[in-house]
Amino acid sequence: MNCRRRCAISWSGRVRDSRHDELAARKGPCPRPSSQFWSDLTKDHLVWLADADGKSISPEQLPSGLAQLPDDPYRSLAWRLRKNDPPGFCRSIMPQKEFAEFIWADWLRMQPKLPVDAVRASAKKMLPTALALARSPAAKDVPGYVGDKPSGFKCPDDE
Repeated sequence: MNCRRRCAISWSGRVRDSRHDELAARKGPCPRPSSQFWSDLTKDHLVWLADADGKSISPEQLPSGLAQLPDDPYRSLAWRLRKNDPPGFCRSIMPQKEFAEFIWADWLRMQPKLPVDAVRASAKKMLPTALALARSPAAKDVPGYVGDKPSGFKCPDDE
């Protein structure tokens, strides 16, 4: 069987044909992802294996479906930062745009002025504090930093 076709991994960790189930049934199953597969995805920055607290997890620990996907309050806050006008960070100026909000969520998680209980209670209420921190020199090494941009900076094509 030729399994050199595009396959997608479902939330349950099963590999499915990327088009649809009927086509997948005609072609037969693809093999389950190997540890090398996950290693390659990680090396190429094409997967973010972390739980809602930002701690690394294994592929076997991925939730079995979207309903089981826990909320990462810092990732929600990072999304608000990116979408704010003016933005708290700019994904389009980052060398790697994938997982931009997760990168910023990890940085936000480490900020004492953003305690998890307050962020979990209301990311919206914590946005002004997060914006001030994201634009401060303390964030200058985080990709997408805009604290050094002129007033009125608009992030280009950041959808």
